[in-house]
Amino acid sequence: MTTPAASAASFPSRPAPGELVLRERPLRPGTDAHTLSRFADDRWDLTPGLFEAHAKALSLDFTTVPSAYTSTVKHAVWLWINPPESMPSYYRAKSSRPAVRTVAAYFQSLRSFAHWADARAVDSLHRLTSADLDDFAAHVRATGLPHATGEDLLAVVVRLWSLRELLPPGDRLPAAAPWRGELIADILGTRRDPSGENRTQRIHPDTMTALLGWALRFIELFADDITAAFGEFKAICVRTPSGRAAGLSPMPAPRAPGERMKDLERLLDGYRRRDLPLPGKPGPDGILRVNYSHIARRIDVISLIQSPHLVRAVDAAGLPVADGSPLFAPITAGLDGVPWLPGPITYEQAPQMARHLSTACFIVIAYLSGIRPGEVLNLQRGCARRDSNTGLTLVHGQHFKGVRDTAGRHVPQGEERPDPWVVVEPVARAVTVLERLHNAELLFPTTLNIDGRATAASLCQRAGKARTDSNASADINAFITWVNDYCAAHRRPDPIPPDPARPGISSSRLRRTLAWFIVRKPRGLVAAAVQYGHVRVQMTLGYSKARELHQTGEKSQVASSGRGPDGLQRYYEVAS
Repeated sequence: MTTPAASAASFPSRPAPGELVLRERPLRPGTDAHTLSRFADDRWDLTPGLFEAHAKALSLDFTTVPSAYTSTVKHAVWLWINPPESMPSYYRAKSSRPAVRTVAAYFQSLRSFAHWADARAVDSLHRLTSADLDDFAAHVRATGLPHATGEDLLAVVVRLWSLRELLPPGDRLPAAAPWRGELIADILGTRRDPSGENRTQRIHPDTMTALLGWALRFIELFADDITAAFGEFKAICVRTPSGRAAGLSPMPAPRAPGERMKDLERLLDGYRRRDLPLPGKPGPDGILRVNYSHIARRIDVISLIQSPHLVRAVDAAGLPVADGSPLFAPITAGLDGVPWLPGPITYEQAPQMARHLSTACFIVIAYLSGIRPGEVLNLQRGCARRDSNTGLTLVHGQHFKGVRDTAGRHVPQGEERPDPWVVVEPVARAVTVLERLHNAELLFPTTLNIDGRATAASLCQRAGKARTDSNASADINAFITWVNDYCAAHRRPDPIPPDPARPGISSSRLRRTLAWFIVRKPRGLVAAAVQYGHVRVQMTLGYSKARELHQTGEKSQVASSGRGPDGLQRYYEVAS
């Protein structure tokens, strides 16, 4: 049990209303200081303190805290964000300055405690007694919550008690240590799983095999067709009204008389030579009509409707009309001896197919490398490089988990991983496909749309950032749906079967599944620990479900093995 912090004369007993919430925290580059949250605000935006490109917006809403406890909860959370030098280390904490996300978790638990106290008609912490805290512990035990949740609820009380000398007298818990200093595990009567087993479910082998197979098909067979179609899409979409308004394409330059008609005739001839129908879309009455707006964008005019002679020329062409806008990029790849699509990708399909291709690349990179999903989402172009000395392909990138400074404090900026990930050729090929697909610096940007609609406001201030973990998971499931619809439409016998244990595939399950497969190889435990950057083999065992394994004699080998590419390659050779 920690002892309460000693008061510090140089540290304010209560922050001023205008005090910055992230006063002592490093801020993400480009943060506007004028938008930073202040102590008096009802909602604190912690997002400027997050550096991961894939991070979701993070905020704390103090209107959800009982009014009698709002100032107390605010003050405690502010101290956790901006700890003085005299701040003690907390329960199970590695340092006195927790990560911003960790503070958000403390807030959730502290809010629950405040609601419990408020329901007992206790309007301030100093009125709580040791007997009240015993009742709270009994309440937590009676709820039947998982051990980890119950531990968090009791631990936040210990953390709050450790702040008592930094809080005003009315905000302090009793001077005696909560629960007389007993271990929380003894209070709850339960223990954390001693095996350290990762509880993320692995993907069923049949599902994973089919998912990986289709992802590789996209990269190896379909990528050129999709990239060409998406490139054509990008050239056209910037000519939409929103694209022009965003400055992505200038207004059409004046042309000599008849030039627009010549451009239209060349376009119509392009449809004829490729044996393609004109772009079309259903009207209000459901009847298919020519999509004149799409034709206008293709010849770079503002509107075709305003030029009746151009409309008459389109109508006189005598070409059929499609439900959609076929692009000129041809289908060149085959699947089982036939083109993989019966006709060109349409303008409407191109961004969706580009997203599916990007998702296929994510699946291959995340699964075949074992990189954490968040770290995959932070990869940047140029990350895959071949080592001229070893001939190995290495992926360089940032990692964030467990990165600490010399004082043991979490470093939110992360750092370049000291040992780059050694990857197989399909991973390098996936990186190359992504670098050809778009021009963003991040391999997995929030959006691939460049038509002016994907603004920071419309994307909750995430334009130019990476996809989130939840985005990646949704993309994987959309990819599976597309593949299975494709198989049904083409009567193929190889759809992706649902995982019988849990049909939804989250991105975190890829890494978990790979660990399970690797560790089942001879010496695979060593290879997995090195690749995953685990300091202890027990961490890798947690990923691979230790009690199902019968590995012996490997734990000491990781400690003595090289953590660099040469060492990993040797173990891969043995494990394969």
